[in-house]
Order: sequence, then structure tokens, then C-alpha cells
Amino acid sequence: MKFSERGSLISVAAAVQALIALALRDVVLAAVSLALFLIIAAEILLLFIRKGRILSILRRNMEKLSLSMPAGSRKEVFIRTGSLPRYLLPVEAEWANIKIEREGVLLILSPKLFGRHLFTPEFIIFSPLGLLFSRIRWNKEVEVLCMPRSLGSILRAVSIIAEEGGEIGESGRGAGEEFGRLVRPEGLEYVGTREYIPGERIRRVDWPATSRMLKIMIRKYAASGGEILLLVNLDNPGPKTADFTASAMLSTAIACFKSGFSTNLMFISRGKLISAGRLEGDKMLRLSVAASLKLLNMSYESLEFISPRSSSNIALILKEIGAVKLEEYFRERIRDIRSFLAGLPELIVYSGSLVSNHLLLIDLMSELSRKGLRTLIVAHPKPWVDAASPAEERVLKITHYHMLEAMKRYFKVSFNPEAPEREVMLVRIQR
Repeated sequence: MKFSERGSLISVAAAVQALIALALRDVVLAAVSLALFLIIAAEILLLFIRKGRILSILRRNMEKLSLSMPAGSRKEVFIRTGSLPRYLLPVEAEWANIKIEREGVLLILSPKLFGRHLFTPEFIIFSPLGLLFSRIRWNKEVEVLCMPRSLGSILRAVSIIAEEGGEIGESGRGAGEEFGRLVRPEGLEYVGTREYIPGERIRRVDWPATSRMLKIMIRKYAASGGEILLLVNLDNPGPKTADFTASAMLSTAIACFKSGFSTNLMFISRGKLISAGRLEGDKMLRLSVAASLKLLNMSYESLEFISPRSSSNIALILKEIGAVKLEEYFRERIRDIRSFLAGLPELIVYSGSLVSNHLLLIDLMSELSRKGLRTLIVAHPKPWVDAASPAEERVLKITHYHMLEAMKRYFKVSFNPEAPEREVMLVRIQR
């Protein structure tokens, strides 16, 4: 129990008047100070009564509440408690707010980070005249399991790997072949039917053919074939953009596996290109799942705004001003990038944030544009959601805006993590 600002002023005034009345032996001042002390005593008594009433209402619902939700999303949960008085004020938390409704309490939850979050609602209750207040802790624990949005894609990829046999991190086939399970990448072109092999998916059964042949037949599709280069930026401002990048990468990997495409996977991290080589079958899925799990645990990296400009453009400027050593550095950088991008496939998919590794990203896209290759950029629309301060948010907004304007001049930009799946299928149909 504490005095409010008004209560503090009145209590100090009562004490001062009591001292003055004692010193001057003034009956009027003594009566006024006594009246103020009686008001404060009445306020304390009424506050205890109010507090007891509210606690009796809250004790009706003390069960633990467990919820699960995607990180960065918003969820509202209504808890019926009965009518609560208007003089009750909720205490807001960083990721959980409380709103008092007519017949209960509305919890508004919006956790930003992955993991297990615990929250215990608290309220502030005032005395009738507002001279005193007290905090009430509602002993109802709210547990929120916050999951990454890309969890669904991770589970899809893991289930495909499990059907193929083996564990994440292993190479080649596992025990799945030993039991005769045959799970092939499915193309889009129907070529006929064949006899069912135990362990295959029931949804592929061709029931009309089964009734004609009097044995279980399944639909057979031609493996698509093809090759794709997937560029993934591993450096992200925070958990939401990392989650988005992981989701886009996994949707591309799943689409490539289903269509029978082989994939050249390259990672961008700390200003460098890291090639994972050419991957076929479920090797791409295994590496994508491992990279996604690592992505979701990445910490924030400080970013600086730089104007989007390719190394070749910078080298020309340096040549004009006579900075020979710096010019050679940027020309060497361009040569390295061109050697990385030698013999490119028909479709390039980039997933990740546009606010990190700016220079390398601009160099890559400049070369892809120069070669006239079909490129899809899948980027988080608002990477500043992970900003730790207003200044950082401004830096991320400016960087993202300039990078987005530079990219849109040459390539198709999407903000949907599932966009690569449609693009991969489109390449297959056009072929």
C-alpha cells in the first residue's frame, strides 16, 4: 500500500498542521489536521475492503493457462471472472496487456521472441478518493509457448527426410530402402500408373486403375529435372526476419525436391559467399533444415547504412579520383563474384533480409542483372520490427528502402515466404 501524489500532499499537510496547532495551541488547526488524519484512516480501511472484494473475485479462476502461438503474432484470450469494478487498473507488461471487460479480463499477447514465456497478471487498486493505492497480483500463471513461423516448413522438410530414411546430417539413403519404401520426387507430368509398393503414400493411389487391374495401382509422374541457384542471406536484424528467411529457404528446398530439381546452394554471411555445392535429393532438405535451426538462434548484428552501389561502379569512381589500391580491391572482388556465378542455372532465388551484407548483395544482383538471368528476391517487408531502439529502426528503414528501390529496377521482389514454390513450379511447366 502506497500514497498517491495527492495522498502524499494531504498527509504532509495534515502533519504540518498538527505540528503548527501543537506549537500555537490552535484548536481550529488541530481540528482540521485531525479531520485529514481521519480521512486517511478511512481511505486505508476502504482500500482493504476493496482489495478483499477483488481478490475474492479473482480466486474463482486460478487455473494455469497454457497457450501456443507463432512469434511476432498477436493473440487475444478472454478469461471470464465476473464483473470487475471500474477502479481496478491493469499493469501492462512488455509483451502482454490486460483489458478489463464487462464480464472478465481480456489478455492481449504479442511475444516477439521464440521460447517459453511466463506472465502473471497484476492490477492496481485505488481508494475511493485516490489518496492510496495497492498492487494486486493475480496468482494465475499464463504460459505462452512461442514458436517460429517457419516451424511448419521445418516439420514438412523433416517428414520428407524421414520418409526418405536416415537422420538430418547423414548423407545418402538410410534404413528406409531396407524396408522397400520408395519415395521419389514427384514431377507435374502424369505418365501412367504402376503397382503399389508398401510404404508409399495412399493419396497417390489411382482408384479407377486399381478397380480395373484388381490390384493397388498408383499414379506415376515424370521427374522434372532442372537446376536452380538458391542464395540465402544468413545475417538478419533479429528473430522475425530470420524466421522469414528460414521459411522462404525451406519452401524453396521443398519445392525443388518435389520437382526433382538439383540445387546449387550458396550462403551469404559477414560479407562473404559460402558455397555448399550442388545438392540433389534430400541433401538439400537436410542442409536447409540445419541452416534454419541455426538461423533461428542468431543474435542481432549491428548494421550500418550504406548507399546501394556495386563494386564495379565504386571501382570506376576510385579510378577517377586516382585511388589505385582501393580500385584494385573492388575489381578483385568483382572477379571473385563472377567466378562464383559461372555457369548459372535458369532460375535464381534469393531469400533473406535486404539490410545486411549490402555491398555483396548489390554486387551479386548487379552481375545477375548484367547476365539477364531470371531472379526472384524474397525479402521481409519490414525488417525494422527487430530494431532495439528508434535510432536503429530509422537506420533499418532507410537501408531497406534504398535496397528495395535498387532491386525493383531489375528483378521481381516478393514478400511471401511461399513465393519460391510457385516460381519453381512455373519453371517446370514452362519447360
